[in-house]
Parts: sequence; C-alpha cells; structure tokens
Amino acid sequence: MKPHPWFQPLYRRVLVMLFCVAWTAWEGYYDAGSMWFLLMLGVTAWAAWDFFLSSNYAAKPAGSD
Repeated sequence: MKPHPWFQPLYRRVLVMLFCVAWTAWEGYYDAGSMWFLLMLGVTAWAAWDFFLSSNYAAKPAGSD
C-alpha cells in the first residue's frame, strides 16, 4: 500500500500521533475498559507503526524522483 502524500511532512504525522495519544489517554483516564479506549488504542498503535516504524514515510535520497 502506498503512503498517503498528505502525511509526507513529518509535522503532520506528529500532530496526528499527538491527537491519537491524547484521545487514548483521555479515554483511559475516564473509562479504561470502554470500547472507545480500545478503539483509540488500536488506532494509535496502527498510526505509530505506519507513520514511524514501517519506513513507509522514510526520506527519499536526493535525486531519486
């Protein structure tokens, strides 16, 4: 699967991750066993994998277009 071009800038991926982590923390604080907490935990884990660990958005070497 090709990475989405909107997420290519690092700051957008970081902002999305911060939003996901904040929402997960909010749900975990108020009701750690709820469906929303588990859903956001999964979304946050997937985003961390896709954005930072899978190398989908790795910087391309100069002149490799």
